[in-house]
Amino acid sequence: MFDFLISLKYPCLYTSSGWISPPKMSGRKGESPDQRSMLDVLDNNLACVATVKSWETEYLGSHATVLHGILSQYVTETSSSLYARVVPHVQSSGTGKSRAHDELAKRVLYIPLNLAGWYAARMLLLSTYSSPFAHVACVLAFPPRDPEVTRWFDPSNHWEQQSTRHRCHAFLHALLYTTLSHLREICDDEAVAQKMETEPAQEILASEFRNRMAKGRTFEAHGAYRKGFYDAVCELAKEVIFLSFLRTEQSF
Repeated sequence: MFDFLISLKYPCLYTSSGWISPPKMSGRKGESPDQRSMLDVLDNNLACVATVKSWETEYLGSHATVLHGILSQYVTETSSSLYARVVPHVQSSGTGKSRAHDELAKRVLYIPLNLAGWYAARMLLLSTYSSPFAHVACVLAFPPRDPEVTRWFDPSNHWEQQSTRHRCHAFLHALLYTTLSHLREICDDEAVAQKMETEPAQEILASEFRNRMAKGRTFEAHGAYRKGFYDAVCELAKEVIFLSFLRTEQSF
C-alpha cells in the first residue's frame, strides 16, 4: 500500500537560474514575506519530525473501527459473492489511510508491508518554478518503504511468469512462517504472558507485535526489529526457492 504526504527532502530549489538555497534564518532585516514563507515550506526537518510524532499521539475518529468492520465483512462473506478477499483502500494523499491501518494493528494481527520504490524517499519536483521564492510541493512516503522486500520483487529477478509465481509463493510461505516464529517469541515474554491472562489475548498479541514493528521508526527508515523481520523473511524465501528448484530438477 502506498501512502504519500507533502514534504521536501532537501532545502533547495532548482530554477531557470540554477540551484538556490533558502535563507539560513527567518526574521532577518530586509527579508521579504515570500522569503520567510519559502523558509517555512522548506523546513524539511520540522515537517518530518512532526509527521513521525503525529503517529505517536492519540488516534481520533472512527475510521479504524469502520475499516475493521469492512474487513470483517469480507472475511465472513461467502466465497461465491467475492472475487477475492482483498480490500483496496484508495484515497487522496495524506488522508490517514496508513494511520487507520496502524491503529487497527493494535487490535488485530496485522503484517505491514510497504512496496514503495526508491523514489518514495527522494525529492520529486512536481513542476518547474520561475520565481525563486515560489512554494514547493513534493511527495514522499510515510511510513517508510521496506527496501528488502522491494528488492525481492524487483522485476529484474523474475522476468518469467513461472519465476514470478515461485517467488510470490516462496515469499508468502516465508512471511507467514517468520510471523509465527516472532509471535511465539512474544508469547514467551513473561510480561506479555501476564497481560494475556487478564486482557484479551488477541489484542495484546497484536499490539505487542505492532509496537515492535514500529519501534525505532524514523521518517526515512524503519527500526532494527522490522528490518530484521524482513531480512529473515527474504532469507527464508531464498531457501524455499532453492529447495523448490532441487525438487523440480529431481523430477526430471
